[in-house]
Amino acid sequence: MFRTIDEAVNWITNRRNLSKGFESYCELMETLGNPQDKIPSIHIAGTNGKGSTCTFIKDCLVEAGYKVGTFTSPHLIQHQDRIRINGEWIEEEVFVHLCNVYKEVIETNELNMFEIDFLIACAYFIQEQVDFMIIEVGLGGRLDCTNCLHHPLMSCITSIGLDHMELLGDTKEKIAIEKAGIIKENGICVVGRVDSSVFDEIEKVAMKQHAKLLKILNYIKTGDDTFVVMDNEYTITSKASYQMHNATLALTVLQELKKNRYIEISDIQLQSGIKKSIWEGRFEVISQKPLIILDGAHNEEGIEALLDAVQVYPKPWNFVFAALKDKPAKQMVQKIVDVADHVIVTEFEFYRVLSSEMLKINDDVECIPNMDEAIRKGVSLSEKNGTLILCGSLYFISEVRAKLKSGV
Repeated sequence: MFRTIDEAVNWITNRRNLSKGFESYCELMETLGNPQDKIPSIHIAGTNGKGSTCTFIKDCLVEAGYKVGTFTSPHLIQHQDRIRINGEWIEEEVFVHLCNVYKEVIETNELNMFEIDFLIACAYFIQEQVDFMIIEVGLGGRLDCTNCLHHPLMSCITSIGLDHMELLGDTKEKIAIEKAGIIKENGICVVGRVDSSVFDEIEKVAMKQHAKLLKILNYIKTGDDTFVVMDNEYTITSKASYQMHNATLALTVLQELKKNRYIEISDIQLQSGIKKSIWEGRFEVISQKPLIILDGAHNEEGIEALLDAVQVYPKPWNFVFAALKDKPAKQMVQKIVDVADHVIVTEFEFYRVLSSEMLKINDDVECIPNMDEAIRKGVSLSEKNGTLILCGSLYFISEVRAKLKSGV
């Protein structure tokens, strides 16, 4: 019996490497009455942009008066922030209670951390009677435990990049097939901007499933933070152009939901929802003086998008970067070095972290293993002018954000 949130979360995180596999999880959910199918859902996969797209969709639906549950990962602030309703985290006592309710089931079926979180999310959303739930894939798609969803209203594939290649495949096309595994028979799937060869692979899966496949709507950038879709102008809180793509992808999903009469939403509500939407840790301006930006760019495509987005901010550009062992970290550092004025590599306490020594690719890179010292150096370099960009692993961004918020 868990009495505190810390007891429950420690128990869950210590189970991160357990699992009997996808088929076993599906069988368990069936014995529980398939709770994942009790509420209309939107299922989102992709290499980058999943969390932001989820948030744009959520904020527009909330603006239209709907009650919306979201399940995303990893967490940014505390473990339970993966599970939210209208942006508010699941309450600690509710999380602990549901852990106690399902503890025996979890242990008997050897569920891992992510599988537990998804089960608790489904139970919570049913309990709170949400109108919709937006579910972010954890890894890949085809064999991700969230793919036990049998009939989501919509599926969405945000992007395809070279990430988790040891599990998903060594080409974008192979990875696309894995992510396209979320497309359901006779379903609807929206796809972001991807290479033509990648789209072809997704299209083959859609055809086998007799599913409708839609490309992202066209958008026109009209300013640093404004763009036009279907003759309506939208404003986003970020100056990152990649967020315009994510917002447009969300609008494509919402327009299709509206077309199929799953939702009622006005153009004004869409514009307001997009304008209000903020996804912490993704090109988040956390301070103006000095100018500090946090971005969870944790693969090569993410770094490229970040470097494009930072172009509108003042120089010098000072970067502090940390990564996990399973990422193409040296290639990412090189991309940063090519444009940055100063690069600091560091590390943080996590079982999969890559040492800062391994990130120091040349003499243009400063290695400061202690994360607090690295942050302080980055801040000192940016105090008078310029921009400090803290980027890399989302786990790193989570810790950095907490430290900066507490004044470290």
